[in-house]
Amino acid sequence: MRFNKTIWSLLNNGLEFVMGFGIIAIITRFFPQEDAGKWFIFMSVFSIAGGMRDAFVQSALVKGSVGMEESKENENLKANLTTTLTLELIFSSIILTLGLLKVSSIHTWLVLYPLYAIPNSIFRWVTFYLRSKLLISAIFIINVLNIAILTLLIIGLLSGGYPITYLIAAWGLANTVALFFSIKYVPFKRIMDTKWKAEGLNLIGKYGLYATLRELTATLSTRIGIFLSGSLLGLHSTALLGTGQRYTQIVFIPNNSLQALLFPDLVKHVNTGKMEEAKQTLQLGLARILGFVFIVGTIIICLSYPLVMILHGEKYLMAVPILIFYVFIGSFFTPFGTAFGSYITAIGKPQISSKIVFINSMINILLTWVLLSSIGLFGAPLSLLITEVFGFIMIGRILKKEAGIRFSTILIMVPGQIKEGFLSLNKLFLKHKPAMT
Repeated sequence: MRFNKTIWSLLNNGLEFVMGFGIIAIITRFFPQEDAGKWFIFMSVFSIAGGMRDAFVQSALVKGSVGMEESKENENLKANLTTTLTLELIFSSIILTLGLLKVSSIHTWLVLYPLYAIPNSIFRWVTFYLRSKLLISAIFIINVLNIAILTLLIIGLLSGGYPITYLIAAWGLANTVALFFSIKYVPFKRIMDTKWKAEGLNLIGKYGLYATLRELTATLSTRIGIFLSGSLLGLHSTALLGTGQRYTQIVFIPNNSLQALLFPDLVKHVNTGKMEEAKQTLQLGLARILGFVFIVGTIIICLSYPLVMILHGEKYLMAVPILIFYVFIGSFFTPFGTAFGSYITAIGKPQISSKIVFINSMINILLTWVLLSSIGLFGAPLSLLITEVFGFIMIGRILKKEAGIRFSTILIMVPGQIKEGFLSLNKLFLKHKPAMT
C-alpha cells in the first residue's frame, strides 16, 4: 500500500469521524439526555439497515470492477448501483411505515428516515466506487464539501432553535449536494448507457448474501446494548452507553482507512493468481493497521476523562469506564476480524466469515441481555470482550489453516511497522519543509 494513499485514506476517515463525532458532541451538549438516547437508537436503526445495504453490494462492487475489462465492469457497476437503490427504497419504505404506525417511541424520527437514508445510499456507493479505483483524494474533496454544507445547516438549526429531528433532513441535504459534485469522478453516464444484463447480479448474489448476513448479525450484536439499555435501564443509560461506544470510532479511523486499501490489493492478487503476494500483503497490511490503531487507542484511553468532560459535560463522566473498555476492544481485536473477513472474501469463501460472525453475534446478544440485566450498564462492553476473545481464537485457527498465517507472526511485525510509519512521516515532513535562507 502506497504511503500517500494511506495518508489520504486516513484523512477521509478522519473527516467522516469528525462529522459523526461532532454531531454527537452537539447533541450531548445542546439537547437533553433523553433526546441523545433517542438519537443513538435512531442511528442504531440506520446502522443495521444501511450496513445491510452496503454489505450486500460492496464486496461485489470491488470484485466486479478491479482488474475487469471496461464492458464487463460497466455491467457489474450498473447492476450494483441499481441493487443499491432498490434495497434502500425497500428499507426506507419499511421504516417509514413503522414510523407512521407509531410502533416505537422514536416514531417521529422514523418517518424522516428516508430523507437521510436515500441520498446517503448513493453517497456511500460513490465512496465505495472511488475506493475500488483508489481515488482517495476525490473522496476527501467530496467529504470536505459534505461537512461544510452540514456545518452551515447545523449552525442554522441551532440558531433557530429547531428540534433535533431536523438534523436528519439536514444531513440528507448535505449528502445530496455533495453527490452532484461527485459526477466529476464517477462515470454515471457510461454506467447508465450500458445495456442491462441479469448476469451482473450473479456476483452480487455470490458475495452479497453472505456479506449481508454477516453485517446484520455483527451490527445487531454491537448495537444490541443500545436497544436493550433503553428498555432495561432507560434513555439516560442509552445516552451514556452510546457516548462511550462512539469513541471507538476514533480507533476505527486508522483501521478502516487501511482496511479500505487492503481489500482491493488482496482482490487484485487473488484475481491474478498471486496467492503468495496476497498472503504477504495481508501480513504486512494487518501489522501496519495494528501499529496505527495501537498508537491512537493509547492516546484516547489516556485522554478519555478530559475529552468527555470538555465535549459532553460532567453528566457524561460515567461513560469514561465504558469508553476505555470499548476502545481497548476496538484497538486490538477489531483489526484482526476485519482483515480476516477481507482475506476470506477475496479468496472466494465469504461463507466462512459469515458463519464466524453469526456465531459470535449470537453469543454477544445473549451475553449482553444476561449481563445488562444482572450487573447493569457495564455488562454491554464486558459481553463484547468475552465474545471477541472467543472469535479471535476461532479466526486465528482458520487463517492458519487457509493461508498458513499465524497471528503471532503478525504481532512480531507491528513494532517494525510503527517505526516505518514514523520514518515515512519524517521523510514527508523533511520533503515539504521550507529551505533555510
